[in-house]
Amino acid sequence: MLLLSVITGKIASTFMDMQIKKDKGLKKLKSMKGHFLLCGWRPVFDKILDSVLNSNPDITPDMIVLVNDAPDGQIEQLRSKLRFKELNYISGDFTDENVLHRAEIDNAIRALVISDRSKNYSDLEVDSRTVLAVLTMESLNPDLYIAAELMDSKFERHLQMAHCDEIILTTDYEHSLLATASSGMGYSNVIRA
Repeated sequence: MLLLSVITGKIASTFMDMQIKKDKGLKKLKSMKGHFLLCGWRPVFDKILDSVLNSNPDITPDMIVLVNDAPDGQIEQLRSKLRFKELNYISGDFTDENVLHRAEIDNAIRALVISDRSKNYSDLEVDSRTVLAVLTMESLNPDLYIAAELMDSKFERHLQMAHCDEIILTTDYEHSLLATASSGMGYSNVIRA
């Protein structure tokens, strides 16, 4: 009886540990294909996510992988909403290759990099991280459609050299256009021209 209790306890402990790692975004995703990466975090993130889902009827919440260093409790709070319950989450710096590999970047089809406000970054740091993320993503998956948000237009040329498919200047656009850019249709390029 004691041996059975120990074995049952060990199995339960293992499953609990796996669930905790998944909830905290510390586990590598398995066998995802054709998914959408949403990198970065900032206040009112739920509105951006809601707009992304509304603008992309072909994407369901379980096809979205959030990659960010959101402040404690923010992802759990987001997932507590019924619409966002099935979101996938990878915790970490979205400019890091290892974090992007955990998010199965090789099999992703689209990515949206928003201006990251997960820490107290200056505007210069935010845009520099966006450029670095796009360069990293492009090197890991050249077929990935990438839309990226910039705070300052002086970084636009860097994103063009990094082969970013769509560049959104926040001075020109609202978060709803960010979501539209995630559809991969190039709408922001048309509106801007």
